[in-house]
Amino acid sequence: MFKMVLALLIIFAGYCNASMTLWATGESTKVLKTDAVQSSNHFWNGSSNTISLKAAKNEYIGFQIIVKAVGSGLTGVNLTAGNFTGAGVITSGSFEIFKVLYVGTYPDPLAPFTSTQGAPFSVTAGNNQPVWIDLHIPASATAGSYSGTITVSATGETAQTITVNLDVYNFAIPATKHLRAAIPTYGYDIYSKEGWGSINSRNASTWANEIKYYQMAHNNKFDLVCEGPFKPAITFNNGTGAITAEDWTAFDSYITSLMNGTAFADGEPQATWEAPIYDSTLGGGFPKGSDFAGFVAAVKNNGTSPMSVTTHQVCSAPYAAAVKNLASAIATHFDSKGWVSKLYCYMWNNKNIYDEPIAGFYPDIREMYELIHQGSNKLKIMQIGCPDPMWSPDYVSYYGWNAGNGFLYGTGTYGSYVDIWCPPPKAYAMDYTSYDSGIAPVKLGTKNGGKESWFYQGGEPVNGDQTLNSTGLGFRTWPWIAWKYKTDGIFYWNCTNWDTADPYTTQTDTGYGAGDGIMFYPGATIGVTGPVSSIRMKQWRRGMQDYEYMWLAKQAGGNPDTIVNAILYGKQLGEKAKAGGSSPEWNLTSDNWDIAKEQIAALVSSPATGSGANPLSNVKAYPNPFRPLTASGGKAKIANLPIGTDYNIEVRNISGAVVRTLKHSDFGNLGLVEWDGKDDSGAVAARGVYFYVITGGTQTGIGKIALIR
Repeated sequence: MFKMVLALLIIFAGYCNASMTLWATGESTKVLKTDAVQSSNHFWNGSSNTISLKAAKNEYIGFQIIVKAVGSGLTGVNLTAGNFTGAGVITSGSFEIFKVLYVGTYPDPLAPFTSTQGAPFSVTAGNNQPVWIDLHIPASATAGSYSGTITVSATGETAQTITVNLDVYNFAIPATKHLRAAIPTYGYDIYSKEGWGSINSRNASTWANEIKYYQMAHNNKFDLVCEGPFKPAITFNNGTGAITAEDWTAFDSYITSLMNGTAFADGEPQATWEAPIYDSTLGGGFPKGSDFAGFVAAVKNNGTSPMSVTTHQVCSAPYAAAVKNLASAIATHFDSKGWVSKLYCYMWNNKNIYDEPIAGFYPDIREMYELIHQGSNKLKIMQIGCPDPMWSPDYVSYYGWNAGNGFLYGTGTYGSYVDIWCPPPKAYAMDYTSYDSGIAPVKLGTKNGGKESWFYQGGEPVNGDQTLNSTGLGFRTWPWIAWKYKTDGIFYWNCTNWDTADPYTTQTDTGYGAGDGIMFYPGATIGVTGPVSSIRMKQWRRGMQDYEYMWLAKQAGGNPDTIVNAILYGKQLGEKAKAGGSSPEWNLTSDNWDIAKEQIAALVSSPATGSGANPLSNVKAYPNPFRPLTASGGKAKIANLPIGTDYNIEVRNISGAVVRTLKHSDFGNLGLVEWDGKDDSGAVAARGVYFYVITGGTQTGIGKIALIR
């Protein structure tokens, strides 16, 4: 009997057969080609070859199966998924399967299996090849438990089967986004790399493919907004600024299905759109039309320090009238469609006058914003940057601000100049009293009782890095930070910054800014009609869906803030300097983020009991059995402890004697503790079955864990 028990406790490093070893992980891990095989993590149990997932209805959940070639290379590798059955049926049509591609060292593009870079594929000896699997839980799915299998095959290898267990919560992710999220695209980048000709020749045929970018963005929980020549046909009298012709027919034929939701499977309309108030709409460059005589363009890094500009140049009367008339025409048309509330005006141009503006241009910017507001007070102006440059010393030195430049906030003729502030996270102000200097600054965040505010990229430690060489958490941190600081939206500067010959192979993968501005990849390169997604896009989706968990918990009467603050344990927005380095003040272990998400889900289902809504009966130990020094770094994890509550965990032998005492607080009260297989004196514990007894809070729990050698 004893030998039989030992036989049942044998654990393998992964599910292996000949040259093919399989393991799995979640969607917040970037797997490098040479990473070690994981025998277990929050999702994966290598001893039983099982993946365990939990998701809401209408949620997209991603996970990865990694094929490692051990000893020799593999060819003809393929993967198939069957229906999931249990509480109901989730068909294989709910899956999308991708081969993860590498840009240099780092994984990012997700090539559909049907593409030229998809399956079947080869794996070189000693390397990992992740396969990304997206599973969409239908909104109509029945809550409960499901199970299915995924089969991996390779030439000359015995096919291997992995079991996937899925628990579907009895609530759904809302179709409506409760955090506004917008990412611009440069449409000409798409047309160039996809081989569709000039964007100025957009037609019904090219739009049928272009709209796939908007649909992919929608499914990944952001609004794609097109900067550039996406505008109505409007002409002006150059002498008076009056509109002489106005035609919205072609423009509306493209965007109507986006704005009313018929373009999307869930029927939810686009929440955000950039107003077509571009320089090209007016027939010349902002801010002074085509009149740049004597006007020195502001160019970043122009060699002066601090950077400087010339004297303010007043708009001509016809140009000023044209701006006002254009603003009025845009507001009137969008209002007639019921879309005006979706608009924001983002005044960008190739002279860098409005985008992260140099302070010497403040008079020009204020003038332009006054004209737009005079044209219509229904148009909201978004400003990249901070209301008072003194909030950020870096801003002052880099952009050359001084008191004589004035500010971009205030009370113009038609109200405040700026309606939506979008500062970089380092320039966000949380303690307004420190920055007053006699002038009341604009308080950020309508949920904080102030001005509408978003934030955009800044990188660690203020928010997750957006680059190729970032961690697997990356964009996932942004919506969590938005929840913590009660901001109104998040904005990323671009997602198709394909200013390289081939984004798949020639974008830089090292240093600051590696791959910055890329979330899509052009499908034409790998035989796909339309866009190709990325790991970074899935990070964004994961964070946005996490935000909806928080929103649902709040609506149900629960309070997710304790859990959020345990993950984001320090400062993010407004952090300018950090003693001891630049490490971010959030948990760096993706397992803990997933534990936190599941505990917020428990608040949705049982809000009244707070953190106790996730009972200790849900606590699990993995790997179980475990082998010190070989499994998960030689440590067993006791996971799913309610986050934010301190517990004592006593590891006892079968006689009841305490072998080791672990404190939840020593691991940050983040839902997980680790045992290295040693007793309290540091001696190696004997092999056998142990109990772990959990005390603290208002609950007590007990479980078993087996130690083998």
